[in-house]
Amino acid sequence: MIRKILLTVTIIFALSSVRTNAQQELGFGCLGFVGGFAGFESLAFRPIDFNNYVEDFNLNRRDTLSQSLGSFGDVKGFRVGINFFRHNYNGLLITLKGSYSTMSQKKDAAFLSNNLTFTHSYDVGLKNFSVGVDLGTSISDLLDWKVLDAALIFNKTTLTRTKNSPNLPSEIDTYTSEKTGIGYFIGSGFILKLVSKFISLEGSIGFTFFEVGRMKNSRDNTYLTYTENTSVPMEKFIRSGGLSGILQLNLSFPL
Repeated sequence: MIRKILLTVTIIFALSSVRTNAQQELGFGCLGFVGGFAGFESLAFRPIDFNNYVEDFNLNRRDTLSQSLGSFGDVKGFRVGINFFRHNYNGLLITLKGSYSTMSQKKDAAFLSNNLTFTHSYDVGLKNFSVGVDLGTSISDLLDWKVLDAALIFNKTTLTRTKNSPNLPSEIDTYTSEKTGIGYFIGSGFILKLVSKFISLEGSIGFTFFEVGRMKNSRDNTYLTYTENTSVPMEKFIRSGGLSGILQLNLSFPL
């Protein structure tokens, strides 16, 4: 699948170098327009082993918990990017794009010890760079359908653990994915043209496929373990991705 996406991107780069004398109507502009966008993104994922860590965390403190640590599996955040070009090839709308997104999910726990309240927080963060293509068609003057929305994704994941104790400084540990992950997104969507060629609302829904391996502590180079009471490194922090949703505002500008 990744090879197919890379081949599609290569073909589109080649097509974009061919100049045409006739202007053709685009999804939200004409040849010679590029666009920037900003919006929101939601991504489901499956951190099976880390959620087992969470269950063990709660079990170890079951008699003193005033707030249990919740499970993880859904990050939300912001995305920005560029539509390098959008062109109509005999009714087939083709877009080449690049984006950066940052998303997170945070959970807190509180427990009592010697009549004092201690809190632990865990914050999972995902930063994604992507390059992708849209293949679609125009349904009306106001609406385009993205039949295929595909992107190659480069991912970096962090886990920040903060321990707060009464009358003591906070203890912060940041774990980072040992390797840059490579995944892909496959979906479909729409483009609603709000102001002629210049402003449009775009939405996509699909599945993101990726995984995250070991997580290394930036402070002492140790690895996140399966539980608090073991030294065995957690091999798969995230086993797989899941359903993704994107909503963004596009602005296009003439060259």
